[in-house]
Amino acid sequence: MPDVDAISRGKFHVPHFTGKAKVDRIVKEAGFANHTFVIAPFYYQNLIGVLAPQKRLTDPWAGLSRLIQLCGAFTWGDITELGNIVAGAFTRPDQAGLGEYLPLVGDFMSFNEIIDMLNRHGHNFSFNQVPKEVFAGLFPGAPK
Repeated sequence: MPDVDAISRGKFHVPHFTGKAKVDRIVKEAGFANHTFVIAPFYYQNLIGVLAPQKRLTDPWAGLSRLIQLCGAFTWGDITELGNIVAGAFTRPDQAGLGEYLPLVGDFMSFNEIIDMLNRHGHNFSFNQVPKEVFAGLFPGAPK
């Protein structure tokens, strides 16, 4: 992941990204004969766990609608497919072990596109990006 601190010259702090960028540098400088960086996407399975759609009251008389409360992400994939990429890197270091970045990308969509797709299949979802303070309280380890 990109070093957001460096790219933004300290204006933005995204430890989840910057920490991984620092690990990349350490691995590159370690002198391993082979190494590969696997880039994981936002997993589809996140939408059935802690980041599943939540009900909210849209107005006092309208009843409940569903809301997906997430922060923006654009690459999506199935967590069950990640192992195949990792296994391929281990079994073919001559092709994938020379410092390559191997992404798992099933789809490249915005959250609005995901919502539109789900709604075409009979759901009634909407998307609201939650404030940083709200996101920080959603699950243990969420960026503060």
